[in-house]
Amino acid sequence: MNRKTLIYGTITSLIICLYTGIDVRGNQVTILDVGQGSGAYIHAQGGFEIVIDTGETNKTLRNLGKVRPWWDRTIDLVIVSHSDKDHAGMVPQLLRRFSVETYVSNGKKSQDALSETIQKDIHKTHVLHEHVSPGEHIKISDDSYIVFLHPVQTEAQELDDNDASVVCLVVIQNKKFLFMGDAGIKIEQELIRRYGNLLDVDVLIVGHHGSKSSTSQELLDAARPTYAVISSGADNRYGHPHKLVLERLEEQGVMTLRTDKLGNVQFRITSSGDFDIVVR
Repeated sequence: MNRKTLIYGTITSLIICLYTGIDVRGNQVTILDVGQGSGAYIHAQGGFEIVIDTGETNKTLRNLGKVRPWWDRTIDLVIVSHSDKDHAGMVPQLLRRFSVETYVSNGKKSQDALSETIQKDIHKTHVLHEHVSPGEHIKISDDSYIVFLHPVQTEAQELDDNDASVVCLVVIQNKKFLFMGDAGIKIEQELIRRYGNLLDVDVLIVGHHGSKSSTSQELLDAARPTYAVISSGADNRYGHPHKLVLERLEEQGVMTLRTDKLGNVQFRITSSGDFDIVVR
């Protein structure tokens, strides 16, 4: 495997701006505004590109185009947390528009039309398809890697779709991002029991779009994030993010950034190891 309005505080350096150009020179993690759904794009120094979840509308592709060059037709790694449309709906379009090297899923067998289409496209495009194995690392560089935390493939079959979500820790230039998918509180408790201090991160990608079924106080105590990003659609019918979750984050002193309010939320990691945050 080769290798963006209001923000409420700073670490050391914080940029607040409307961003119209594309800067892919360094390490960047962007939580994409995909509407009611989830999607993220990661560019690691050296050119390694990762997409985590895809949303389900063309808004994903439009906002992806704002953070990566249009002429680049290659994506190294696509990780899909689970097969719900708001996480995986644009996978077929991604596989057809880009040359994807590796596709990672939770291994849960699904018979729905979307999953069948994805499997056909993977086969047609000769993409390497891997299933999550907890503890498995993907090394990107000396200070950047991904480690998968959940699920165990044999257990995924017995879990509902949300709790079978891929949970992964993405470390870019020693900055830690925890992607929770739609995993609920039961899974959070298992992760705390299993991994403990490993869950201590800089940025928490809040589980299940800020639903009250996720982001327990116990998880916040273990993760101790400086930032939380909530991916949800404006005025969505589910009421995400839930007031209780927002209150927990505020009480914990976590700076909360929402895609429904801010658009794309991009963390650029400077050469000194600080964050610049760009929203659009």
